[in-house]
Amino acid sequence: MIAFGHAELDTRSKSTQDRRYDLATQWKTKEAFVSFKVAAQARVTVGRMRFSDPHKWVADLAVDGVHYGHKGKQQVTEFAVFRGTGDVTASYLMAHHGRVMDQNRYGILALLENDSPDTRAHLAGYANVFVSKKVSYELNLGAVIGDAANGKNAGFGIDVRSIRKFGTSDLNPQMMFGFAAGTEGYR
Repeated sequence: MIAFGHAELDTRSKSTQDRRYDLATQWKTKEAFVSFKVAAQARVTVGRMRFSDPHKWVADLAVDGVHYGHKGKQQVTEFAVFRGTGDVTASYLMAHHGRVMDQNRYGILALLENDSPDTRAHLAGYANVFVSKKVSYELNLGAVIGDAANGKNAGFGIDVRSIRKFGTSDLNPQMMFGFAAGTEGYR
């Protein structure tokens, strides 16, 4: 069993020449969960978790729910039921399957979203291909069906990029060339 907590305490005070403001304190629980091993390579996790993509800093969200994950040598399968926290109040049902072959990653993600009164189904596929240590390609395809954006029933999007790294220093200099497009209903 693993138990983990991550909280943030923000304390601020302000004073000007003619006035001093009261001390403001804000507490935020970023993660707080308990995880149980249910098989040799499978776990069930309950509580507040963060789902994020280490390659995309914008894909990071704290959620409350239950997560099941099974990780093999070359694949991962996971299912989750969760609700957003903070500004995101929607409920979700998620299924994900991914494969790793050498350093290349491929996968598919299905997500059902209920954000009363809207309901959406999201389907996404991804592929990350490493040609060498310095050159890689990434492809992301996505679709949303149901209450899509702009009053549409469906939307589709694509994101293709090539990444060229220039060395292995701590600064990790790199150049990225990409193309992204989406239909009017893509969210």
